[in-house]
This record gives sequence, structure tokens and C-alpha cells, in this order.
Amino acid sequence: MKPNNLAHLRPVLVAAVLVIGQLHAQTPSQVAPPHAKTPAKNEGRMLSDEWLAQLRAETQRKHPGVDAARKRLAAAAAGVRAVRLWDDPEMGFTLAAARLSYRKDNGDIGVGIEQRLPRPDLYTAMKTKAEAEQRAQAAEVMTVEAMLGMETAKAALELALADEALALEVQQVEWVKQMAANALEKTKDPTTGAAEALRVESELAQEQQKLAAMLRERERRVRQLNLILGRPAAQPWENLSLPGITSAPELKTLIARLSSANPRLQSLRHLASAADAQTIVTKSERQPGVMLSVDTMTYSGGDFRDAIFGVKVSLPWFNSRIYRANEERAAALADAAQRDLAAAEIELQAQAIAASTEARNAAQQAAAYEKEIIPAASRAAEAVGNAWLSSKATLLEVLEARRSLLSVRLDERRFLAAQRAALETLRALIPQNKR
Repeated sequence: MKPNNLAHLRPVLVAAVLVIGQLHAQTPSQVAPPHAKTPAKNEGRMLSDEWLAQLRAETQRKHPGVDAARKRLAAAAAGVRAVRLWDDPEMGFTLAAARLSYRKDNGDIGVGIEQRLPRPDLYTAMKTKAEAEQRAQAAEVMTVEAMLGMETAKAALELALADEALALEVQQVEWVKQMAANALEKTKDPTTGAAEALRVESELAQEQQKLAAMLRERERRVRQLNLILGRPAAQPWENLSLPGITSAPELKTLIARLSSANPRLQSLRHLASAADAQTIVTKSERQPGVMLSVDTMTYSGGDFRDAIFGVKVSLPWFNSRIYRANEERAAALADAAQRDLAAAEIELQAQAIAASTEARNAAQQAAAYEKEIIPAASRAAEAVGNAWLSSKATLLEVLEARRSLLSVRLDERRFLAAQRAALETLRALIPQNKR
């Protein structure tokens, strides 16, 4: 071709280049991955401190475990009233079968009354033991209420976390749907295959199955929470959202208050007092008992004949070995009660330390995820998506970056729930309001 002919074709070539450029500029916009922006906040009802307090109170009103503890407290109160100072008097009748002259002279109808004298030391010790057992049962009611309140609050927090995770998973499914549409659009380019579209379809199926499983898991948590609250198991719940981070009390203050505020330790302390009182009971039982008696004889014809006054004393020395064994048993149980108290205090201190550490760690991690890790993961996901546009990254890398972003967002919610759950443990170990 001659140079003059090429000059005539130059405008056509320029127009072709411009058209190809426009087509090439349109193709990336059609297949670009959705922008990995920060997800919208879960719009569920926030699980505030006031609402959690209402849920705890509802459980304490309705749960049969609390009712059982209160019935035991009523039984212990009746046990205090059942302690008596005086034993019941004993009365007996006798009839004499003898000659008429003998019956006339000595009487033939006998009436006898016996009364055991009170033992003040024994009565005081038994009263002290019964009162200590009553106080132990009162503390046990507080323990049951605190544990059930903690269980209720944690169940509600788990439901709120499930709702938060569901909201993120719904967004993930929508993102994969957009990616599937973009991948399908990209297959129109004859230079690309259908592998990426098939891979995204598989990813979408997995995410949809995951979403369905999470919905079933939420239903399980709803039923569990309703059972704790004494509600119908199938009663629906509105969507919940987790509350924000709150400050945890100082560990030193918690440990200082644990011994006096924890209801379980209060119960064990009262049981130890009851065991000490039992040692006094066994010692008092070893003392001789004194009984006064009055016996009268009357003739059946109506004449009184005589009356005999007597004093009876028990002789405990014949069973001294048995009394001594009872004293040793009571002393051993009293010592065991004190050791149980010390062991429980160590155990509860360890739980308080663990819960306090968990609360502080979870709060710091949640804050770090929100301020540093999630923004970094979001930027990384966006960078991988942009690299995929220029064929510098594969679809698998885009999907993996998105999974990583979803994972850190879920972790941030889990840390937030963990911080609140740890605070609920501390609340149960050290109740705010002592009775």
C-alpha cells in the first residue's frame, strides 16, 4: 500500500482506537468487586443494663430453682421455732390386783407424772445451730438468684451476639451475590473462562447454607432464653444488639469485697457456725439429765392414800465411748466446714481474677479491632479487589480477603460480648446489693 493510501485510513484507525479504549474502560466497571465498606450497625434493640436487670428479676420471680431455695428457707425458719426448752411431761396409770383389805389400805389406782428438767446449755446450742442454718439458707437463696441472673444475662448476650453475626452474614451473602453477577458478566469476555463464575457460585451456596445454620442457631438460643425466663419456648424475640464497652471494677476492690459480699461464702460461713454449735450440742448431751416424778395412789372407793415424790438422774457414763465418738465426729465436721469455707474462698477469688482479666482483655481487644484491625482489613480487601481488576490477584484471593474482613468483624463483636459476659460473672460473684 502506498503512503498516500495510509493517510486516507488514519482517521478510521484513530476512531477504532477510541472505541476500543471506551470498551476497555467499561469492562472493569462491569466486573469490579463490590466495595468492602463498613457494614451498617445492627438495628436491633440494644441490650441495655436496665433491660438486663429486668430479665434477671423476671427469672428470679419465675424460676422453680428460686422457689425451691425459698421453700428450704421457710423450712429452716420453722426449724428455729421447733427448738424447745422443755420436754413433754410423761404420765402413767396403774391398777392394783390384790386383796380388798390391801387395796383399801394402800389404794388400787396409781397415777404418775414425770417431767425432765430443761438443760439451758443444750437449748442454747440447738437454737444457735438452727438460726445459723436459717441464715445459711437465706444466703443460699441469694446464691441461686445470682447464678440464675448471670445465666439469664449471658443467654441474652449470646442471643444479641447471634443477631449481630446474622446481620454481618446477611451482608456477606449480598456481597457474594454481587460478585456472582459480576463474574457471570465477566464470562462474556471471550478471553476469560467460566471457572471464576463457578467458583463464586460455590462460595454463594456455602454462605447461604451458613446463613441458614445461623438462623437455626438463633432459634435455639431464643428457646433456651425463654425456658430460663419461664416463658413459652416458642415465644419470638425481636432482634437484639450488643451494648458498648463499659469499664470493669478494679480487681483489688473486687477481692476486698468478695469475702463479705459473695452469698456462697456467706452460706458456708453460717454452715460453719452451725457445725461449731453442733459440737456444743454433743457436749451438752453427755451431761446427766434430771427428771422429777410424782406418783399417787387412790382407792377406787374414792379415798386418797399417798403420794411419792422422786428425782431421777440419767447415767451417761455407761455410753461414754459413744458420746466421745459423737464429739469427735462433730469436731471433725466443724473443722471440715472451716476448710470448705477457705477452699471456696480460694476458688471464688480465682474466678474473680479470671473474670476481671477476661473483661479487661476483651475490652482492649474489642477497641483495637474497631479502631485498627477492622479498618486495616477493609483496606486490604479493597486493595485485593483493585488488584483483581488489573489481573494482579486471583478471585480466590479476593474471596479470602473478604472472609478475613468478615472474620475480624465477627471477632470484634465476640470480644464485646465476652467483655459483658465477664462482667456478669463478676456481678454474680460479688452482688451489688447485699441483703
